[in-house]
Amino acid sequence: MTDRDVRRSMLLRRQVLVVLRAVQGAGYDGWFSEEGLWRSLRTEAEDLGLAETREHLAYLAGKGYVERRSESLVRLVPQNPSARITPKGVDLLDGVIETDPGVAP
Repeated sequence: MTDRDVRRSMLLRRQVLVVLRAVQGAGYDGWFSEEGLWRSLRTEAEDLGLAETREHLAYLAGKGYVERRSESLVRLVPQNPSARITPKGVDLLDGVIETDPGVAP
């Protein structure tokens, strides 16, 4: 992975948190579909794929900054994976907790 790739990942992870925080602040329950998140992030990175978006979500979930869930609203319908920011993720964005080397400041 090149320095440029590392920086891109760091910036995209931060943008994931920013988008999820905006969804939470918009009066919703905070859950946003992973596909909707991917579409939102494509305005920043046109070459971003859904699989890469999910890799960033997995990283952020592993650190406790986001929660992920998969649920089907109707039986026999494919699952609709979604994510939301956690209080720890909000604290990271606000600078309340120490910065994470994998997320752009």
